[in-house]
Amino acid sequence: MRWQGTHKVSRFTRWCAQLSVPWAPRQGTMWLTSSGRPSPQRTQAYLSRRLAARRARDHQWFFQNTVAQRSRHQRRRPSGRAVAHQAQAPGPGRAKSHDAVSVSLFVTAVFYYHARMKRALILGLLVTAVATAGTGAALVLAPFETHMALKRLALRLGGARRVAAGPLLAYEKSTCRPGASCRCVALVHGLGDSAMTWDKTMLGTGGASVPPEGTILLAVDMPGTDGSAPAADYGVRAQARVLRAALETRCPEWTVAGNSLGGWISWWLAVDWPQGVKRLVLVNAAGLKDASGLGVLAARTLADPTIPAMKDFHLKAYARPRAVPERAWPAVVASIRGRPTAAIFAALKMEDTLDAHLAGVKAETVIVWGEADGVLPRAMAERAGRGIRGARVDYIPECGHLPQQECPASVSKALFGANP
Repeated sequence: MRWQGTHKVSRFTRWCAQLSVPWAPRQGTMWLTSSGRPSPQRTQAYLSRRLAARRARDHQWFFQNTVAQRSRHQRRRPSGRAVAHQAQAPGPGRAKSHDAVSVSLFVTAVFYYHARMKRALILGLLVTAVATAGTGAALVLAPFETHMALKRLALRLGGARRVAAGPLLAYEKSTCRPGASCRCVALVHGLGDSAMTWDKTMLGTGGASVPPEGTILLAVDMPGTDGSAPAADYGVRAQARVLRAALETRCPEWTVAGNSLGGWISWWLAVDWPQGVKRLVLVNAAGLKDASGLGVLAARTLADPTIPAMKDFHLKAYARPRAVPERAWPAVVASIRGRPTAAIFAALKMEDTLDAHLAGVKAETVIVWGEADGVLPRAMAERAGRGIRGARVDYIPECGHLPQQECPASVSKALFGANP
């Protein structure tokens, strides 16, 4: 029931009455109570419901009827609802009024959403600019720390998780489906390095192939490195036993890849655990007697690093060494000193070399060797290839001591190119 008179109406009602839209009531329209008295509360509630319903229809109409759609479908047969609406229209005046209202609503919606999109765009550009400026400033002020932080972020975004594997911490990335058989691949870093040296292999970046489906990648941090518990004995064979304890928590059989000292440790693991190591990938691995003395010199440099010594080591380790900011070198030296390189160097023994145990390797073996390595001599790869039965040696031109960083495609090929 409605009543039209001179009673005072609310500000909200007067505002709705002034809108030139079909759903606005005439000025002075009021709802009556059961006793016949005007009810501003009911009137205001009624108008609020009508306004909310109309706004909802306007939003839906805006998304479903763009200008392009209206122009392409002008001659389409109108829907049943539109036909019914036209049948109810009393005359051309109402249709013209409805078209005018539709145009005004469309223009209003365009300006409304344009303003929202503009604000969102400006906010996004502002956030991007601030993040870029912050990253640039961090790279200038703390280049090494920022570089390592970005590596950790990339590993996390790439699906690698930081996990505990027995006594060691590791980065684990799995593409195995529940209930399916999996290939388990362990990645072992060298002296003074960490598990993040295998980031390109794990993520399939830098030219490396993406790990195939059904693979578990486990890049371990050896004892005392980046959160892994320190060891009572840092001998090579003792570290191989610690590595075995970590791997046994995940899979019974492994493909094991090791670089430098990590290759030496993986080598001993294959000798002492033949039923667990089915495939061995030695990446510029140490472990044999070295008459040139290059390996001992490099280990001594990492055991007691200084900025000049590390600069020289950097030039020897890479075929194409990148320029390192001067500000980064103190952090590089500090990170190596924070690892048990001195204890490991002191625990190295001549009897731990594998010259007399080459025939004890039963696993399928691939030796990956960067030809431009200035840390270890090429003769080591040649002797290992002759001594290990069925071993294959892949020489990589223009690649140094760290192929997993400098030539990751060759390492991925050795890891995933053939079935273990």
